Amino acid sequence: MVIALVWSVILASHSRPPTGMPDVEAGQYLATSGHREFLSNGPQTTIIETSHLPGAIAFSDPPLIMQQVLDTISYEQASAGYWIREIWQTRSAITSRLLMLSDDAGLVLYAIDGTDRLAFDTGLVELPADAVPGASWTSQATATDADGVSTSWSRTGSIGSAAEQGCLEITTTDRYGDTETTSVTTRCPQRGIVAVDQATAGEPPAVDTSGLRLRPHPDLMPASDPITTTILTGEVAMAVGMTTPPVAVGDGLVFANRTNGHLDFVSPGANGQWTLSTVRRPGLDMTALLDAGEMVVAATTDRALVAYDRHGRWVWQADLPDIASDLFWVDDEAAAALTLDGQLTIFAVSDGRTIRTTDMPAGSTVGPAVVQGDSGALIATASERQIAILNAEDRVTTLEVRDDVRSLAMTHQAVVVSDVTADLTAFTLAGDRLWRVGMPDSCRQLVATDELVVCRLPNAIAAIDPASGRVIWRAELSALAIYVADGQILSMGRQTTTLLSTSGDELGSWQIERTASNTWAVPMTGGLLVTSDIGEFEWWPA
Repeated sequence: MVIALVWSVILASHSRPPTGMPDVEAGQYLATSGHREFLSNGPQTTIIETSHLPGAIAFSDPPLIMQQVLDTISYEQASAGYWIREIWQTRSAITSRLLMLSDDAGLVLYAIDGTDRLAFDTGLVELPADAVPGASWTSQATATDADGVSTSWSRTGSIGSAAEQGCLEITTTDRYGDTETTSVTTRCPQRGIVAVDQATAGEPPAVDTSGLRLRPHPDLMPASDPITTTILTGEVAMAVGMTTPPVAVGDGLVFANRTNGHLDFVSPGANGQWTLSTVRRPGLDMTALLDAGEMVVAATTDRALVAYDRHGRWVWQADLPDIASDLFWVDDEAAAALTLDGQLTIFAVSDGRTIRTTDMPAGSTVGPAVVQGDSGALIATASERQIAILNAEDRVTTLEVRDDVRSLAMTHQAVVVSDVTADLTAFTLAGDRLWRVGMPDSCRQLVATDELVVCRLPNAIAAIDPASGRVIWRAELSALAIYVADGQILSMGRQTTTLLSTSGDELGSWQIERTASNTWAVPMTGGLLVTSDIGEFEWWPA
């Protein structure tokens, strides 16, 4: 590589790269994780979404093209690298570009994954390590496509000062086979790519969602024995880490991967195996997901909501007043985000538009509950000792119990609350106390059916009459979680999964070993998926 350097004082005021990133000038011209840039060229909008993957984190869900990259560079070299994924989306295509930032070579392109799938053995330099106006370079690599056909590839590049202060205008000419292409790209500090050829920074596009089914998947209970399943990335079984309850999207599954901050899209495959099909980076990290039928909505720590369709295409994004702790449906067209500052934002699922906001108790750590009343949805939330019930007229009724709330459930007649001292208290929806009883232990989870409130105790499940607080029946089952649908109760324990009727009769039992801390049941198209926070999966066909 030959680099002619002309130093410029214009870079002196720029911030240094984040901790863990190689301390080179090129790193300043990458967008932050979860950043999206919208580039407009007439009617066409290109969306560029950036994800940082430091070190071996890149291999927790590597794209298939990475297998080809590993054929040309060592695993040790790949594991030590600082990887970046830039995902380009247009109306007709999605392309992922896999780059590595290093101390010596700078920002290097190693793979393109989309309509064309290419892996570069030594990589093509996007930006030299000392990326300043006046720098120029040459770079050569061999590109191998998905069919194993190799092509010699060469690049010449140069850097000029862009019109926007502090940004770089990069001109590259690539020659491969009998083809030559020249492109001009503008990169800005912390924003990454802000212009490509004739496409410049624009507004987020309006996406038509009228053809999407935007309703959550209906609750269902398994009708057959489970199939133990795995998620595959190419041919590699993946041990995933989940931070929030996963949700269905289309006929697949979406979950927030705590290892790398990605939103992972998983599709059903043959022989009980599921395949990682798409990854996205909605923000720096995710706090909640919403099943929106053929769409998924992610709440991020950047105080935003971001929606993707089942293919991973960006649909819309919206700002929130604070970080959302929960996302949940309110009616047929609207959902709500409960943020840490106590604000409840009800938004249109089709486009993210805010319908109304209401102040609720701040700092909620207990999942909300919703029932449909005669005039609309009633929503109950809790924070510390306070419970708040919001009615369709936007009126909030505030209640209080003797100690911090651990869980709550709501029927059409009552709100039932368990606190940390094992008291179980019920209130009418108007706020009058119905009863209070002491339980053997605090209910870790409360779930309502049409006639019961089911309490998950440390070593038992108890069915409670919401009108009186009387324990109707008790099953000696140690459950990590319970799930209710179709008038049945599924208890998911560490050794045994048990299906119960609402009268407490055992309808089925399966020996399934789990070592996880959290387990969730996810109703999906064609069945129920039971999954844990460490990637243990069972598929129950409907």
